[in-house]
Amino acid sequence: MDGLTLAASVLEAKTVIGGKIDKVYQPERDELLLNIRTSAGNARLLINVSAENGRMQLTDIKRENPIDAPMFCMLLRKHLGGGRIKSIELINFDRISKLTIEARNELGDSAEYSLVCEIMGKHSNVFLLDCDGIIIESMRRVDVCDLHNVSARIAVRGSKYATPSTQEKTDPSIAPKEAFREALTCAGRIDRRLSSQFYGLAPMMAGELVGSFAITNKTRCEELSEAERDALADALAGFYGAFTHGYGSVSVLRSVHGDVTAVYPFAAQGAEKYGRGIHYALDEYYRHRDIQEHIRRESFSIRRVILNNIERCEKKLSRLAQVGTSREELEKLRLYGEMLTTYACCVKRGSESVIVDNYYDDPPSKLEIPLDPSRSPQENAARYFKKYKKTKTALEMSKVHMEEASSELNYFEGQLDNIDKCGTREEIAEIREELIALGYIGSDTKGRKKAMRKATSEPMKFEAADGTVVLIGKNNRQNDELTLRTAKPNEWWLHAKDIPGSHAIVRTESEMPRDVLAAAAAMCAYYSKARSGENVPVDYTRRKYVKKPSGARPGAVIYTNQSTIYVTPDAFSMKRIE
Repeated sequence: MDGLTLAASVLEAKTVIGGKIDKVYQPERDELLLNIRTSAGNARLLINVSAENGRMQLTDIKRENPIDAPMFCMLLRKHLGGGRIKSIELINFDRISKLTIEARNELGDSAEYSLVCEIMGKHSNVFLLDCDGIIIESMRRVDVCDLHNVSARIAVRGSKYATPSTQEKTDPSIAPKEAFREALTCAGRIDRRLSSQFYGLAPMMAGELVGSFAITNKTRCEELSEAERDALADALAGFYGAFTHGYGSVSVLRSVHGDVTAVYPFAAQGAEKYGRGIHYALDEYYRHRDIQEHIRRESFSIRRVILNNIERCEKKLSRLAQVGTSREELEKLRLYGEMLTTYACCVKRGSESVIVDNYYDDPPSKLEIPLDPSRSPQENAARYFKKYKKTKTALEMSKVHMEEASSELNYFEGQLDNIDKCGTREEIAEIREELIALGYIGSDTKGRKKAMRKATSEPMKFEAADGTVVLIGKNNRQNDELTLRTAKPNEWWLHAKDIPGSHAIVRTESEMPRDVLAAAAAMCAYYSKARSGENVPVDYTRRKYVKKPSGARPGAVIYTNQSTIYVTPDAFSMKRIE
């Protein structure tokens, strides 16, 4: 969020001035939500200081909150709970907003606090200040002066708050026409000149703002005529003069799928006029981005656990494969034992080896057998038989362990694919809970993760031209739910053959039309580990032939009576199918 959009958001947020802070929540580590009770009703003020989605705005989107609030949230509840908002202002028309709250201190006396929100990319932060501007606490702890930080200042508890010391710029809301005209007289791109001279104006936003005036299509200052330069300066001064009393309109850009990809607090050229307040547009814009950011964070630790276990399984399989190479040694031990038993009378006690005729070869060959001089021929034979049995047992166990390790590796590779398919908070929470249940991740004793998920996720649903419904699971819980509980016995079940991926259910008990089969198989291949492959085999059979073995991991099944179709999935064909 740039300064101009933040300014529009602050103007809209002024409607909660005089309201009482009812609740303070911290749904994410870098996100605050203030529930404010006003005479017009309840409102939610969202403050987000993540590097990707930093902003301050009113919001209508509800957030799920952890049972145990973080320390910064508890501190805000202590100082700001029940307080009234006296003012909301933008500092220097930059990306810094300040809320002034009148509340009660520990002694019950009236006290004034400030909540300063800095939207500065990776350096974004929220500071709680007392009435003298002293920092009580910050959302992100700053313990030392980081000279590489854009603020280049001391901003620790107990120090006096100071705004970030950025390069000298002008507040555009109070700048006269001459200031804008002077910025346009120097050589360079118009958008960059305005961005470098005035607070809160990113180059992209400056370019869109200049374009909205429809004065010129030139992009460089030196190309402007005197008349165009005057007209632009007049338009910019007039725009900011009117903006301080309320932004005029909101416009948005949308993708081909209808998603909001940009929000402008003015009527931008080529953009769609938005008929509601800016916070509605921002909610649309950030809704998907917030979910993806949450999934990215939550999946980071899960992905690390999965990758560590994949590495462990691969090492285990490598070690077990080396055990398998000793089968020749196993047969040699048995042969030595048998030969010694047969030729025991020919072996002199105390010999270190003996050469005998191996009658298993045709013609018989000479075989040298190492001996323990301290043992009799019979004892040497018994020793070889004992080694033979021990090695045979080890080989048999290694085969079992290899099957278990291969199954475990297949499971983790499937989970890695499931993470990439997550599109909601519930889906990533289900993967975490599954790994906790299986003991791969320690349980959360505070119950935070359990509190964050209140509803189960839903599988993907597609409808063919003839009305046939196809359901696709995106994680193991969904796969089990679809296969074992949702599907009827004679409905069709599909899965990529011997490849971790989604289960698909085609909801028809009659024969599948060829086009529906091809589309469902393409979906199965696309939502599997073989997404980028060619001629991916996809098995399909009636649901009644699919069984879940006792003790099998989530998502694991066995099936019979299947047929196979080969498909080549790609993103273009998937968009067409969807």
